[in-house]
Amino acid sequence: KKQAENGNGDQIKVDYGEFATKRADGELFDEDQDDERLLASKYALKEAHYKEKIKKNDEAVYMMYNKYRYLTEELDLYKNTLMDKITEIDEEAEGEEQDEGEGN
Repeated sequence: KKQAENGNGDQIKVDYGEFATKRADGELFDEDQDDERLLASKYALKEAHYKEKIKKNDEAVYMMYNKYRYLTEELDLYKNTLMDKITEIDEEAEGEEQDEGEGN
């Protein structure tokens, strides 16, 4: 196992499996196989890095969605309050017109 950093500076463990033990034993084996294992370990590192990025992006999207929902609710509340005020003003204006009409 080897420590490696993903793009965020977090330490992640990568298991190189057979590759690491064969290298440590000094056992010789096919160079193509060596390259394949090295490539596989690099891809494992990248995959871990991107999974972490996706997770953080998902969290950010969720937070933005919650903020959107909160702001939408606030907006609806203000809209309803405004509509109530407009209705109240209209009713007062109608009441004053009726008072003036009765006065003539």
